Amino acid sequence: MHTSMANWFCLRSELLVALVSHVWDQKSGMQREPFEVCGACGLSPKSAKPLLRCTRCKSVFYHDKKCQRAHYRIHRKVCRDPSPTSPVRRRLDVVYIEGKGQAVRAGEFIAKAQEIAVFEPLVPPVLIRQRRQTHCALCFDIVSLSEAIVVSTNPKYPTIVCSHGCKIPKTSTRSLPEDCVPSWLTDEVNAVARVLQSFYAPNSPVEILPTAILIFRIELLGIKTIDEMQSHEASLSKEGSIHYQAISGLVQQLFLMSYPSKLPSPERITLIHNAIKYNSFSIVSSVGEALGIGLYQHPAYRINHSCVPNTRQTFTRTTLHLYANRDIASGEEICISYCDADNAIERRQFLKDEYCFNCRCQLCSGLK
Repeated sequence: MHTSMANWFCLRSELLVALVSHVWDQKSGMQREPFEVCGACGLSPKSAKPLLRCTRCKSVFYHDKKCQRAHYRIHRKVCRDPSPTSPVRRRLDVVYIEGKGQAVRAGEFIAKAQEIAVFEPLVPPVLIRQRRQTHCALCFDIVSLSEAIVVSTNPKYPTIVCSHGCKIPKTSTRSLPEDCVPSWLTDEVNAVARVLQSFYAPNSPVEILPTAILIFRIELLGIKTIDEMQSHEASLSKEGSIHYQAISGLVQQLFLMSYPSKLPSPERITLIHNAIKYNSFSIVSSVGEALGIGLYQHPAYRINHSCVPNTRQTFTRTTLHLYANRDIASGEEICISYCDADNAIERRQFLKDEYCFNCRCQLCSGLK
């Protein structure tokens, strides 16, 4: 009886929070971020400090451990650890659409703000230069120098990792050592340091380094999924071609300095480069700061663009979460936005230049 009453009061409070949130949204005209309320008290963050996520199911947020403990008796009944071998939380179907190619559709109804899927990176993503002295190179967690293991002090390629032992996704570390600093990372850092001392290219090596290192990791760790990804081999502009040649030269130098027997062919480097160009995700923090780039599990790389997307992505360290922006009907295509430009003409031109397609979404269908 007590359990039934507790569940009823919990349900009533959740419905009340949802109703108040809906009315507030309608009156203010603002869009709320998904799950931006505490699961225990239903309130938004009390300060600039973000809410904490349940480390097991990663789908409920709390102000602090006190709120989490208060909600545990109810939450434990639905809290589940998502299996790394089955990252999709809701059924997604990969289909072929005429004129678009491969696409992802919802296999069931998905309500607004619900989490659709959780994706882990295929290989450890690469931090951008500006974050390498403040974030772990493997899990992207913020770490102070006093608590970190310093792998490299090279000013062009500083590298630190979590001193307590970095927890990188199981799906991307099956063939990697379990120690805090994997041997391949040490080899990579040493190779980069040597290459940067002598490498010459039309583009600055520092700026092209993240893409080159991601190619290096994908080939070194033998990721075969890359062969299934979208690739436009003959679509590089003159400027893009110069940029690619600089990246290709850097990748070859990295292998020659570390694993010469595994040096990939130019064709293979081109294939991986194009797969990254058209299928990678820019990883951002909870406050929108750019952290790095990564490639994610199937079917994340099958999701197409729309200027009015029905989903949005967020990141917990390097884990990608996909949420519904609105109610999504069963059979409806799942879309994200590839571009943040507000001007429709500029946005369409960017998509054509960078992703090699003319957008025909609902917003662009009336434009010439």
